[in-house]
Amino acid sequence: MISIYYHPTEFVTTEFWDGVNFRHGANPERPEWAKPKLRTRDDSERTYGVLRSFVQHMKQRPDVRFVTARELAGMYDGPAAGPVDRRAAVERLRQGIGFAEVGGQMLSAAELLMAALGMTLRVVDGPTGAGKTTYTKTAIPAAAFGRTRTETVAFVERFGRLPNEVFVGPDTLSLVDFAATLAAAGEGDVTVVRGKTAFDGQFSTDGKKSFNWVIHPEGFDGSALLELGRLQGWTLKPARMTK
Repeated sequence: MISIYYHPTEFVTTEFWDGVNFRHGANPERPEWAKPKLRTRDDSERTYGVLRSFVQHMKQRPDVRFVTARELAGMYDGPAAGPVDRRAAVERLRQGIGFAEVGGQMLSAAELLMAALGMTLRVVDGPTGAGKTTYTKTAIPAAAFGRTRTETVAFVERFGRLPNEVFVGPDTLSLVDFAATLAAAGEGDVTVVRGKTAFDGQFSTDGKKSFNWVIHPEGFDGSALLELGRLQGWTLKPARMTK
């Protein structure tokens, strides 16, 4: 799939109006706003011609299909997955905390976790923070871990998102450590496992380069926003085409 996007002003101006008026955090009053510089008529026709030639080139390809954004949404599976075998989900979660195919369905890490908890799968948000593990012992009594599981299910059902951390008595396990520990749990006391998400490398960590937009103040760093986005990696999975 190729998504093509052109900003309309690119065909008629040589600069963006927001860069003209709001460069590096400037915020002039509306009467002070200036118009961007216009292309000449010939230059504007040239840029339209580039787009026209590109579209004509694609139309000549027999294996290319044009669809609108509205049509595209109906060509893929919906966001919610159907029933999943719990044991299969646990086994896949044990291999890594990330999206994966289970039983012919693409599942996000959040869906794998919910399936491992015995929940009916639903669309949820990711955590709002990385969470911390303060539990220092190497194992958790079975009864205590059972309460942790029950409380985690209740949290997700009530708030519609994954928790940052879960409680084991007065102490906590970060969500990633909880997922890894849950996947490895067997009968009896549960050994604490330190987890690692498999999707971290698919998100930018450069808060300056990623937000290199002319309206931002000099030195703007959006690392905190990138971290929030990375946490939503728990909920992401590849879209599967059905048509």
